[in-house]
Amino acid sequence: MCNLALNFIRDCTSPLHAKLDKDSLLSKIARADCSYAEYQMAMCGLARAYQQIDIALLAGAPYCPAGLPSYVARVPFLLADLQQMGITSPAVPDSLLTPPSNCASYLGMRYVIEGANLGAKVIAINLSRSGISTQIMLANSFWSNTNPWQNCWPIMVRMLAVLQSRAEIAQSAWAARLTFRHFINCLLPQKE
Repeated sequence: MCNLALNFIRDCTSPLHAKLDKDSLLSKIARADCSYAEYQMAMCGLARAYQQIDIALLAGAPYCPAGLPSYVARVPFLLADLQQMGITSPAVPDSLLTPPSNCASYLGMRYVIEGANLGAKVIAINLSRSGISTQIMLANSFWSNTNPWQNCWPIMVRMLAVLQSRAEIAQSAWAARLTFRHFINCLLPQKE
């Protein structure tokens, strides 16, 4: 079955996804040789990013289509990990992430978030093999495969298939691009 929305969104976000995979703090912790300091910086960046993502997606809850599980806020899990490392909550980024204004934009944002969960599984495997695995208590962390948001990707793909009009697909792709840009803003190493 051809999923026009999925293919279009994937094509529209591919360069942003590649930038995040190649240059972000997450790319450093996806390697087995990441340092504890790199891990701490990545977790602070994720917490910064999810502070606004949580707000936006929770505000957009009325646009979550039936059949897609409700969005589960990630910040409490990230803050617990930061607290375990002795790090206080990072400041919220300056740019505001716009909450979804319809089902299409909600699905665009969730496309990025649910796709990130697939990447998180790879990161968790690499972290378990890293030299810092004993320091980060992986089994009880944000990366744990027992978190309540796991395994939404197949449902997400089915939900995107219901977007039929060009306008809906474009809105969804626009929201996905904004979400990727937000992650890039929060997760690319800051230049001094």
